[in-house]
Amino acid sequence: MKWKIAMAQLSECDDWKVNVKKAEGMIRDAKAQGASMAVFPECFMQVFPKGTPSDVIIESAQSTDGPFVTEMKELASEYGMWLVFGMVEKIPDDDQHTKNTVIVTDDAGIVRDVYSKTHLFDSFGYKESKHVASGDELFTPIDTPFGKMGLFVCFELRFPEVARLQALSGADFIVMPTAWVKGEQKSHQLHTLLEARAMENEVWIACCDRCGGVSLGESALVSPLGNEIALAGADEELLIGEIDTEPQQKIRETLPAFKCRRADLYTLEKTE
Repeated sequence: MKWKIAMAQLSECDDWKVNVKKAEGMIRDAKAQGASMAVFPECFMQVFPKGTPSDVIIESAQSTDGPFVTEMKELASEYGMWLVFGMVEKIPDDDQHTKNTVIVTDDAGIVRDVYSKTHLFDSFGYKESKHVASGDELFTPIDTPFGKMGLFVCFELRFPEVARLQALSGADFIVMPTAWVKGEQKSHQLHTLLEARAMENEVWIACCDRCGGVSLGESALVSPLGNEIALAGADEELLIGEIDTEPQQKIRETLPAFKCRRADLYTLEKTE
């Protein structure tokens, strides 16, 4: 089966209404180019400039049934497109934290899953956990018309167990909304890790990054052999890539990595 996925690489903006308008343009173009799913960056809903007081950010957060998600669901239904997009989720009775959450809708605008980032970016001098509460459960792959979809967010790429558990649960492809920060060797790290996670698990990985400001851009679609089939630059861009599941099955038959695993020597299981 061949199908097209779109990565809507967009720059950060602190106005969610502007972001919805930008999303509609990307979705319209993706649909015109034959894509069936559009992926948007981590925290796509709203990104404030560095130095913005935390109380402003927390106050602006929305629930998963708030106006931002509602309008994105309407776009999914209007254009008949599966959507994956990041948001800043409000936590009831908590005025100190938000959640870094990703919504998955189907082409009828129905929310198929909600995932909150579990591994927070407390690295390179930044402490995401200061004002973001972590999710407490990994994403469980879901069925789509294009195969079983896995999902994780940004920093979680650095943890091979996360991708492996998705693959063990039957994921054919994994989407990764991200806000990968620029820096020394950061481009090399992003692409090396994407290629490794795809190759070691024999899955497709669609990475949608933010761009501009501190974000790197360079969204990518990586094949089960670790090849970058599509690669974006540093600016706003709609990246379209084609996923083909037939060669993927041949790869898994020729190189049966999961069948050859010595699971009797170690355990890796999802906790409930």
